[in-house]
Amino acid sequence: MLLRLARRWQSLDVEPARVERATVEHGTAGGRATGAIVDAAGGIVLRYLVTWDARWCTRSVDVERASGPALALVADGRGGWADAAGALPRLDGALDVDLAGSPLTNTLPIRRLRLAVGGTADIVTAYVPDDGGPVRTSPQRYERLGAMQYRYSSLDSDFSALVDVDPVGMVERYEGLFARIP
Repeated sequence: MLLRLARRWQSLDVEPARVERATVEHGTAGGRATGAIVDAAGGIVLRYLVTWDARWCTRSVDVERASGPALALVADGRGGWADAAGALPRLDGALDVDLAGSPLTNTLPIRRLRLAVGGTADIVTAYVPDDGGPVRTSPQRYERLGAMQYRYSSLDSDFSALVDVDPVGMVERYEGLFARIP
């Protein structure tokens, strides 16, 4: 069965607000998301294509950013990453990608982890900033508080937020940062 969804989120933390538009397709072999984050004038901040395997581990990331170079990364699904120049050991251990300004990429670890209510997991992501900076690892924690709610915590800062999801694990509201819009 193929799951096909279109979603939009509005940022709550920047003025003027940005909007992310994404189309997600997921089947038994894995899935893909294509999307863009646009500013209030409709200018592209970031455009992406992310693919994942059946376990929801990121397998490729292609990003065009308004500021900074484009990225084309591949992941082996076991924590290894590479670009056209070769292996990227600085990203070792990351199973998920985290695109700055994108609530969509929270879906990947939420689906992959399959936490029971009360469960907690620490992960490492390959964090892609939208300002053109280099990709780096970002240690994070997900705690499932209820059937449709998680607490996200950055493990290298004091940031923490509640994340409400829909029945398929897509973000509905990310406290203080994003809200899904029709």
